[in-house]
Amino acid sequence: MKTSSVEFISPSPMKSKYRRFVLLRRIFEPWQWKRRKKRNRFEQTSRTLQRKISMRSTKDQLIKKDVLMPVKNNVFLWNLPDVEEVPSHDGGTV
Repeated sequence: MKTSSVEFISPSPMKSKYRRFVLLRRIFEPWQWKRRKKRNRFEQTSRTLQRKISMRSTKDQLIKKDVLMPVKNNVFLWNLPDVEEVPSHDGGTV
């Protein structure tokens, strides 16, 4: 005796409620996990930076280790040479 291979089973109301809760849990739980992970990662990187900085080293060494950013010298108008001091094409000063 063969039974039909396709059977339609209607979902019970209990399962649909369960699905709603599962969906809500999936939406809200990862948000909390991500916050915790970022916090732990921040604490870990701050510890490593503290270790790198606590070792007595010069500014150049800290820049090489990528702990500090290199300082860019700003060029202001008063740091530029005067027009009279700029050499001309024929070798003399203007």
